[in-house]
Amino acid sequence: ENTWLHDLWSAQGILESDDNTNSLPWPAQISFERMIDELVPEAELDKYVINIGANDAKRHDPSYSLLQDRQYGGVMVEGDPNFYHRLVKNLRRANSSGKVQISWGFAEPSSIGARLLSAGCTRRPDAMKIDVDSIDMPLMRGVFLAGIRPKVIMAEINSDLPPPLQFNQEYDANFKFDMAGTAMRGFFGVSADALHRFLSHHGYGLVAFQLGSGDNCKNCEHNMWFASTHLLKRIDAQPPSWQQMNAAFWKQQFAWQTLSGDSTFLEEPTGSRTTSGTRPFCHTAGGSHFGEGLEQKWDKRPIGPRIACPLQSLRQAALRVCNFSTPSTLWSWRQWAKASAVLAMPSAKNQASEFANAVLNSIQSVACSSVG
Repeated sequence: ENTWLHDLWSAQGILESDDNTNSLPWPAQISFERMIDELVPEAELDKYVINIGANDAKRHDPSYSLLQDRQYGGVMVEGDPNFYHRLVKNLRRANSSGKVQISWGFAEPSSIGARLLSAGCTRRPDAMKIDVDSIDMPLMRGVFLAGIRPKVIMAEINSDLPPPLQFNQEYDANFKFDMAGTAMRGFFGVSADALHRFLSHHGYGLVAFQLGSGDNCKNCEHNMWFASTHLLKRIDAQPPSWQQMNAAFWKQQFAWQTLSGDSTFLEEPTGSRTTSGTRPFCHTAGGSHFGEGLEQKWDKRPIGPRIACPLQSLRQAALRVCNFSTPSTLWSWRQWAKASAVLAMPSAKNQASEFANAVLNSIQSVACSSVG
């Protein structure tokens, strides 16, 4: 048994923990280095990393230390001119192997595979990071169609969309990315459930959720980490099921929101904080960061109607299927996971579809009203 993975999965909620204190370990202890060391045999290493949505390739980027400390080669894909000079500067320092290339220009699903291969990408790179705040899953699909299969993957998710919501922003040539107008209003990326389903189908198993960061940017990370199924099975670890993914999603939401220290998260009527029960808050889809700061700091356009946070509205949708609530208005993460599981039941198909349509329509109405 792999002790690191067992401990990680226990902390995540993927495995039942022997800890009866209802503790919420946070932040997630996960990195490309640790996954590679624990899961990838030395004989299979090719020391190559893909970074799609490289930004400046350093800030909150798990690939940077592979380049700087482990002499990895790789390809950095970026198209935002605001990051160009920082990207070049950081890679000049980190390109210890001399084998790192910048592939400049915004990525498209139909060409991303050929683009990576033309830059020297291997067919079985050790790691891939995708974080473009929009068409993350279509780009991943394009990578796989080119026959490129990374051993481990980190991908950003829209963490405001709980299981069993299947949300994915597909590619549209007419779509213009707008951080404040679309992404910061909840219209971006892929939901946890959709990404888990997609990568499970393509031979990957969930390793961890990473929600928030322990440094001075506690809300910067909204990621899921995966490893090739054959690597997990090699150490006798079965890829987590949907139920285990669902439990990990909710436990990590509560760990993040309880322990990050953000005062906008868990202020209850009594003013107390608790790990035993609360109501979760969103970041973009009707969440605590949606509205006040958005208009003042980044965007002078009208904000549009404030919408319900899907992490909260899921509760009423589930209770319409069956009343499993407790007398307390505060639920533990296990109760919220149960609400997701209720909506995922075949018998709840109509209620789940109603919930999903309401969430999608509300997000689209706000995002589209801001960009015209």
